Amino acid sequence: MPCSNSIKRPINVFRGMHKVTGEAVAVKVFKNGVVPARELEVIQKTNHVNIVKLLAHEVDESSPYNLQKVIIMELCDGGSLLKILEHPKNAFGLEEDEFLTVVRDITLGMKYLRENGIIHRDLKPGNIMRYIADDRSSIYKITDFGAARELKDEEEYTSIYGTHEYVDPDVYEQALFANTAMPKKKFTPSTDLWSIGATLYHVATGVLPFRPVDGGRNNPKVMHLMTTQKESGVISAYQIEGKNGPVIFEKHLPKNCLLSPDLKKLICPLLAGLMEVDPKKKLSYESFFLNVDEILNRTQVNIFNINKSQLLRLFINPNETKTFEDLKGVVQSHTLIYPENQILFFKDTTLDGILGNGTLDVCTKLPKTAKTNPVILCDRANTEVYWKSDDALFKKQLFPNMVTLANDAKIAAHNCKVAYLIKRQIEDACQKVNLIYTSVQTINHVVMTQLTSASKENNLIRKVVQSINNQFEMMEGFNQICNVFAKLVPGDLESSSSIHESVKKLEGIYSSEHNDFQKLSEMLLQLKPSIDSLLGSRVQNKFLMNSWEAFTTRVKGLEEFARFGKIADTLVYNIGQAYREINVYLTSLSRRSGASQSGDKFLHLIERNKMAQEMDKLEKHHVFCSDNFSALNSVFSEWYKLAIAAYVQPEILTKDLLSLQERMFESENFLNAAVRNFKSQLEKVSESLASVPVVVVGSSIQNSQCHKDEESTRVRVARLQELARVQKEVQTNFKINKELCNQLHGLLIGSCSGKSS
Repeated sequence: MPCSNSIKRPINVFRGMHKVTGEAVAVKVFKNGVVPARELEVIQKTNHVNIVKLLAHEVDESSPYNLQKVIIMELCDGGSLLKILEHPKNAFGLEEDEFLTVVRDITLGMKYLRENGIIHRDLKPGNIMRYIADDRSSIYKITDFGAARELKDEEEYTSIYGTHEYVDPDVYEQALFANTAMPKKKFTPSTDLWSIGATLYHVATGVLPFRPVDGGRNNPKVMHLMTTQKESGVISAYQIEGKNGPVIFEKHLPKNCLLSPDLKKLICPLLAGLMEVDPKKKLSYESFFLNVDEILNRTQVNIFNINKSQLLRLFINPNETKTFEDLKGVVQSHTLIYPENQILFFKDTTLDGILGNGTLDVCTKLPKTAKTNPVILCDRANTEVYWKSDDALFKKQLFPNMVTLANDAKIAAHNCKVAYLIKRQIEDACQKVNLIYTSVQTINHVVMTQLTSASKENNLIRKVVQSINNQFEMMEGFNQICNVFAKLVPGDLESSSSIHESVKKLEGIYSSEHNDFQKLSEMLLQLKPSIDSLLGSRVQNKFLMNSWEAFTTRVKGLEEFARFGKIADTLVYNIGQAYREINVYLTSLSRRSGASQSGDKFLHLIERNKMAQEMDKLEKHHVFCSDNFSALNSVFSEWYKLAIAAYVQPEILTKDLLSLQERMFESENFLNAAVRNFKSQLEKVSESLASVPVVVVGSSIQNSQCHKDEESTRVRVARLQELARVQKEVQTNFKINKELCNQLHGLLIGSCSGKSS
């Protein structure tokens, strides 16, 4: 910052090598030969994965600057975050996963510094380095502690350090607008919070948060107005129509930002709190750390909304989303699809089949999703599929006939940004094509599984019904036997009346339960034709997949769509090469003159023409891709109507089978009660049977009360012999009935298990 107290440290950073291990290191050289004592003191006290590590400090005796002092630090091969953001592909900010990595690492690094009473005072993308780990993942590290100092929360400082675009407004005002007559302002460690907010905004969007015409350094008054006069909640501002033009304030991240809508909603309040002018409303360090933890600890769920061909990423709060119904409520808030109409698939099954409706702490049980492997969402009430092509937020610029090196470089930079934007749109569309093909496979598999399961369920229920039928046949047999028994019991027998009463009750139990069973059988008979028909057309004839294969003969195949992305890669690479060459020639021409300059101008024109030609190709390719994507979407829309119908039909059957299953359980309970009652009555009959004297064939029967003739005696003997046979049959049927009861219970348990699986 250009003021009397600004830090001026002529330094250079070189790539070096460890003298013993040969490990690559960064060597920070101070040309005046003096290492700032405070910087060395501060960095020696740090030891954290998100702080660039000090390895050594020594004197370079071979230096032409006379015993030059150097600091040796760990090397971050990924370069500075600023260099990363300056690459055209990051013109609209980092991709979401990388952005979250930056947020995590900066927060952890700053949390460590605060815990150790250190303020940085010059946090910005240029002072954040990317270290590439062995697994190629990124680790971002805070560096350059030349302005840092130890300062506790309650302490203050007055010296001015920082960088215009990222510094706290109070520090900025003191540096640029204060005069000697004004007392010096005192600042607290919270000044780093504004710098964090400005840095994160830059990382999220690819641009600075506050942008006067010609930049803050050339237009400091407007810069000061933007940062001090903004309302609470404002996170950015830009100026239009010249240096004295109006200022537009924004409370939201720009549309072209690469973050998902759900993450934007979480990040905007965080940025607003960090870049708050009112001290009472500004986030504290503790609140900042807690807010970031809350965002990073949310459960991320990737969802492909088929009806809108839209890939969503939801950041779900596990403390507020406990059940599957809660999850459906969250989905509704983002898609406007009512929970009862949501069909959620994951891989080869339904999400509710994985989680279950009664699941608690659903976020801990959700399967891991990704952009390439999301939850697939369908709206059962909507069979339309929409494919909305991405809006062209930026257009390419044409090179003017007159060659102006600086202007050409600006146009080349703009076109390179547009090229990466088009490439990203083509890649996103190709990814959606893959998800459409995945959705076809998934829906087909689930429908076939449902129908196959329904068929198995139906067969199992038929066995259960057959078992129940056997039970009733047994009861009917008991009735017939007992009626025969009752007729054989002599009327003058003491227990005759109780036997007749028990037999009558048996017949009543059988009649009342048999009517309900008949209705159950009728329900089963009604379902069978529907199940058999669907099983034949949908499963055995592979209706859905055959339909898809027929539809897709009219459009490009999956392999051809994959080629679209590769062609875009090649064209954008060529455009990037031309952009780099134009910048090389710009630097070269500024240093040369005469004939050599003329040759470079010729080469510059060639690169200009090359970029223009490749941009034309890319635009035409983009239109070609969009037309093919739309054609595929139309085909998929036709197939999707068939798919939803195919899914809903077995779903209805499944509900009917479930209802039938519930009726079976009710029938089993009633049947068990009836059988127990039946058995009780039979036991009474059996006891009566036991009281009848056993008959031995060939013996004579003496009756003390009356004397009958020989024929009457033979009839009596025959009846008693028949009673003995009936007694034996009743005991045998009791055993068979017990086996039937066990079989029925086992089938019902099997039916229940098959349904739950």
